[in-house]
Amino acid sequence: MKKEMKMMSLVIVAVAALCLLNVAAASPTAATAAPHSKGTGVKSGATVGATYTLTLQSSTTYGSVDAPFGLSGYLRADGSGVSGASVGVMCEEAGGSWSKIGSFHTNSDGYYEGDVTMHLKGTYYYETFYGNTYSDAVAVRVLS
Repeated sequence: MKKEMKMMSLVIVAVAALCLLNVAAASPTAATAAPHSKGTGVKSGATVGATYTLTLQSSTTYGSVDAPFGLSGYLRADGSGVSGASVGVMCEEAGGSWSKIGSFHTNSDGYYEGDVTMHLKGTYYYETFYGNTYSDAVAVRVLS
């Protein structure tokens, strides 16, 4: 089910309505709070004229404080997996604004995955993006 790849660990800290994270990987991504904005342009390495699709799923819909859960999905261009791409990860606390919290890297089949740990109760929404292509959002409710 899961493809071989180096898994990135994401640790997310929710402060007010922002989501921040520390990425523990060989190529860290800065933890910056950026507003959710579509239309960021085509990323380098993208296939010009291709139709991109992103999927996203969570390993759970209900989580616990300080207990990791997984996010995973596929990046495809015209139906084929996109290898070696950086897929951005966005988070929104219910009623808050969207923030870029990090990125996942695709394997040879276009598959990406990573773990997220929430430190506060609440409902959080996640989506991934690549250029102008966004996945549907998934929700995770952290209860205890």
